[in-house]
Amino acid sequence: MSARTYRRIVVSERGGPEVLRVVEAPVPEAGEDEVRVRTLAAGISALDLMVRRSSFPGFPKPPFTP
Repeated sequence: MSARTYRRIVVSERGGPEVLRVVEAPVPEAGEDEVRVRTLAAGISALDLMVRRSSFPGFPKPPFTP
């Protein structure tokens, strides 16, 4: 991973941990009135797990990044 790319997790479809993919992408430039924040660690909640496993009204359809 270079200094100009980042990694993110993508939920490719509904299901268990096997549907998670690590995607490397270019670091987006911050727009006007925006900042870019470096994240060293992140966590998930029980709701994140439920959204990955099944569909809830108002939540994103796959593919999405939690």
